[in-house]
Amino acid sequence: MRQIEYSGCFRRLIDLKAWDERTVVGWLEDDHHHFGITLIHDRAVVTDVRTAALRHPWVTCPSAGEPLRVLVG
Repeated sequence: MRQIEYSGCFRRLIDLKAWDERTVVGWLEDDHHHFGITLIHDRAVVTDVRTAALRHPWVTCPSAGEPLRVLVG
């Protein structure tokens, strides 16, 4: 069995906040990514989903939030 040695560190930050009674914002940041999501709701149903990709390793990463649009309604 080959032994793998790692040098350096890995970091991850997850930040979730309710901005007000109808808005929840979340951010995930690690060594390669910095993504955000805003969920807007009417206390019963998600009415809007907004995403942001501030830092990403691949050109396809910014579209990773698109499937979350199914949460609306």
